[in-house]
Amino acid sequence: MWLRFVVSRSRIFQRDFPLVFRAKPACLRKLSKGSEGPPTMPVKLAANLSTMFKDGSLADRYSTALQMGFKAVECQFPYDTPLEEIRSRKKSSGLEQVLINSYPGDLSKGELGFAAKPGCEGEFLRSLETTLNYAKALNCNKVHVMAGVTGGHCDKSMEETYVKNLRKAADMFEKHSRTFHLLRSTMSSSNAIDTATLQEDIVGVIEPLCKQVKPGYFLDSYEKGAKYVAEINHKNMRLLLDVFHMQMLSGNLTNTIREIFPLVGHVQVSQAPNRQEPSAPGEINYRYIFELIEELGYRDWIGLEYFPSGSTADSITWIKDYGYVL
Repeated sequence: MWLRFVVSRSRIFQRDFPLVFRAKPACLRKLSKGSEGPPTMPVKLAANLSTMFKDGSLADRYSTALQMGFKAVECQFPYDTPLEEIRSRKKSSGLEQVLINSYPGDLSKGELGFAAKPGCEGEFLRSLETTLNYAKALNCNKVHVMAGVTGGHCDKSMEETYVKNLRKAADMFEKHSRTFHLLRSTMSSSNAIDTATLQEDIVGVIEPLCKQVKPGYFLDSYEKGAKYVAEINHKNMRLLLDVFHMQMLSGNLTNTIREIFPLVGHVQVSQAPNRQEPSAPGEINYRYIFELIEELGYRDWIGLEYFPSGSTADSITWIKDYGYVL
């Protein structure tokens, strides 16, 4: 089943995108006064292993997130952890992996992806192959495709390279998705592989980053991000709504979120300007933002990509304070 949307203000016409507006989940519930049981709240929270936790290796943090009550996690760059080790630790935890970032290149040299860098098409394809190996090992169906650092420049050749590479990525994600669909349809329940755990779709997302986090990053506005997703017009390439970055880039959250929301494939939250937990002092009213996201019909995971102002345990008390339980 697919949705068709028209965003008249930007003249963006999108069709045939996979449905992120699903039946209400039961993983995150909002408590209401006078009710015998908690009604469902149509959002779900995933811990970000790369930012929320200060101790232990990335692999160790799966069990930590589980102990804190999370049902799902995301992370930025899992590539320093051997694939078999992270696969095993994730599987043992029973947590769902909802998103990883694409292989960035050499972070110590300031690299952050290759999608918008002319002349780096080979590096881009190799990075996608590495990324897909990890995504499949973690049974993760969302990949944040990193654009790359271009020194704040955005010329025609960069835009053409970016769109071309994103189309290639979307086609690769679709191909792998079809492989999993085929496996599910052809394998019987008696086979050794558990078909119920096979991912059904791999969807790419692109995310604008503010200069305070990554100066010179190619994708630096939601207007551009929406334009590229609309131009690519592929069900396996969508937009990542990071409320922190949107506030730092442009503000005007309500109108901008409403405008780009038909293109959104994932949501992340943290407080501006210090990228801390949603309840930390700052510029964003997250009680309102969560209500807005609910109103717009989002039913998928929301990633908690923040750096705790204190301990990780203290940084999740807002969930209960806001009336939610994991």
